[in-house]
Amino acid sequence: AQYLLGSIFYEGKYIKQDISRAIYFLHLSSNQNHSNALFHLGSIYYADKYSKDIRKSIYYLTLSANLNNSDAQFLLGIIYLYEFGFRNINLSLKYLILSSNQNHKHSQYILGILYYRSSFVPRDINKSIKYLTLSANQNVCESQSLLGEIYYSNIYIKKDINKAIHYFKEASCFNDSKSKNYLG
Repeated sequence: AQYLLGSIFYEGKYIKQDISRAIYFLHLSSNQNHSNALFHLGSIYYADKYSKDIRKSIYYLTLSANLNNSDAQFLLGIIYLYEFGFRNINLSLKYLILSSNQNHKHSQYILGILYYRSSFVPRDINKSIKYLTLSANQNVCESQSLLGEIYYSNIYIKKDINKAIHYFKEASCFNDSKSKNYLG
């Protein structure tokens, strides 16, 4: 009940939004190790313009992630990847992989991008394709489009026009203009 009240006060759907009361009820619920309450608190402290506190966010998200909350693991992965002053690639990969192992499609997409672009990790096209495929199978348009490009380009792997067309068609169902351009 406390988690639900906290969520209602935060969303402001049925009543006027009240961040202070949301945090109060979410704290009560988080004291009982409610994974979603811990995640919600971490999210508020990460993204809310009035309550932003990255250290508190990491604290609550870590508690939630340790309870196998894949959304908390994903958000921790993002924080450790992009947040200035908190960047830790090893922790980012740890949490993104944990989340991906729970079939979190956005973690899979980010991991696919990281291994493809070699942004923070060495390029590994096989890992990239693995994660992008997992994400594409959950209808993540960006993964489908990038897989189409990978199979079409003949740069890192041998060109496979059938796979390229397959992924471009999948992405074009979501009105992906780049994929539509490849298909003609």
